[in-house]
Amino acid sequence: MGKGDKRKSEAVSAEKGKQKQKLQELSEEEKMKLMEELDNVQEKLDAVDEKASKEILQIEKKFMKEKRPMLEERKKLIAKIPDFWVTVFSHHPDLALIFSEEVDQKILSHMTNIDIQYSDEQEAGYTVYLHFSSNPYFKNAVLTKEFKFGDDGDISADPSPVQWKDSKFEEQNPESFFVAWMNKENPMLEIAELLTESVFKNPFALYMAPMGVSDDEEDDDDEEDDE
Repeated sequence: MGKGDKRKSEAVSAEKGKQKQKLQELSEEEKMKLMEELDNVQEKLDAVDEKASKEILQIEKKFMKEKRPMLEERKKLIAKIPDFWVTVFSHHPDLALIFSEEVDQKILSHMTNIDIQYSDEQEAGYTVYLHFSSNPYFKNAVLTKEFKFGDDGDISADPSPVQWKDSKFEEQNPESFFVAWMNKENPMLEIAELLTESVFKNPFALYMAPMGVSDDEEDDDDEEDDE
């Protein structure tokens, strides 16, 4: 750590200490009142974020038709690269941990494409499509999971049934991502967002990134180096 970084770290630590001391000086009643006010503001922010998410989905729908020919071209090129998707998932800092089971790695080695289809104009939602070549785990050529976002904030997830070749697969592999992902009672929206926002949008960046480092993190490192 350089002298400049050390001074910054010391300044941050000192500021945190001051903030902690100020908080300790508040009475319990004052703390509760602040927490309630903060919670109310956060609820308003969440409502705006939810509205923004729905509008962003509409924009994504608008441009998806324009992207479709390029996505088809990308799929054909990726098909020529061995172990492309296994590498992509292993290079994502979050997904690498989620797909850490050996059986999930083996299943990913048969993955051929990921696709996203947005719902029609009247609905807010999308479907994640995971495409696979013939494999020893399930008969499905495609595993789908549809997400719908209600006006009241409710989220529903509807996965396609998995035709496991081994009827005991779920019982023998309870920690497998694919067992959890295809469970209707488990939306796993955060994972869906990682798949749509990172893996689907730019798998090439993840493929080229060092293991466990996302493209965003690489950009941050580059900016620090420039400084």
